[in-house]
Amino acid sequence: MELDEIKKHWDENAKKNKTALSSTTKTTTIKQLEIDAFSRVIRQLCNDETPKQLVEVGCGNGHNLFGLAELFPNFNFVGLDYSDEMIQAAKSLNSKHSDYKISFNVADVLKLEDRGLDDSSYDFVITDRMLINLNSWDLQRKALFNLISILKPSGHLVLIENFVGSYTNQNQLRKLIGLPSREPDAYNKFLSESDFESFVKNEMKLEIILSKNFASLHDILLYVLLPHYNSGQVSYDHPLMETVTQLLKNIPDEFSESFGQFGQNNLYVLKRS
Repeated sequence: MELDEIKKHWDENAKKNKTALSSTTKTTTIKQLEIDAFSRVIRQLCNDETPKQLVEVGCGNGHNLFGLAELFPNFNFVGLDYSDEMIQAAKSLNSKHSDYKISFNVADVLKLEDRGLDDSSYDFVITDRMLINLNSWDLQRKALFNLISILKPSGHLVLIENFVGSYTNQNQLRKLIGLPSREPDAYNKFLSESDFESFVKNEMKLEIILSKNFASLHDILLYVLLPHYNSGQVSYDHPLMETVTQLLKNIPDEFSESFGQFGQNNLYVLKRS
């Protein structure tokens, strides 16, 4: 799919669903786990109460930042998205949270310098399934360099993105019980774990300080076990999805990767070497 078609898809989603979580995801439970994964990393990396600057590039209608603002009230948050429709929805939600320190602006990750956003001013730069909406590895690499350009020298780049390897593992499980393989949506280009890790280490000179497949059990249930008992259909609203989500949100960090590499979302935490 071409870039303008991908953007049109998200614009139309925002027009249709406005401030609802369904503007950016089909899976409400994975959003809970994504916010939990971000918050665990931030807690591990912040040793004091000093206010921090955090920007999410590709923020959609802002649900990640609202969740994080509740947990880290001393932070200053910025949300950027290339969809004006998404940003308008985020601003609408933000108007109901006067106590949150969040601002939202339209900006394209491929053109951050055009908005004066290449000034290395953020302690945390985060993305959540943003890079996968760029339709080539070349553009994904350019975006990664742009993300680093707005990060403080001591800052951290925290990415939740979809990767080919764990997605393939998930399809192998489906095959074992007679389910067909799933394919990524047409507007998504999943990343290769090996290409990504080689690029950030060797070309960007970044250190990978954490890599975690945090939603493996969630995705095994959602995309393998429940479809097996539901004629192949994915049941996003099945009660067991909320149960497994609460389990994973409360499980200690040392057990959070006890369920293999079957979740299509991988979290990476990067810093300059």
